[in-house]
Amino acid sequence: MKLLTTDEVTKIVGRSRGTLFRWWKKGIFPEPLLYNGRTLGWNEEAVQQWLNKKEQG
Repeated sequence: MKLLTTDEVTKIVGRSRGTLFRWWKKGIFPEPLLYNGRTLGWNEEAVQQWLNKKEQG
C-alpha cells in the first residue's frame, strides 16, 4: 500500500487542502491514515477509486 501526502493528493484531485479535509469530515472523500505517529496520508488506491467513481457520475 502506497501512502500519498496531502500535497500529492491536492495535486491529483485539483482541490485545496481545506477542501480535502472538509470532504473527508462530510464523508465525501476517503479517510486519511496516520503514519509516523503524526503525519496524515491517503491510501493511493482509495484515492484512485474515489476519482474513478467520481468520473462515472
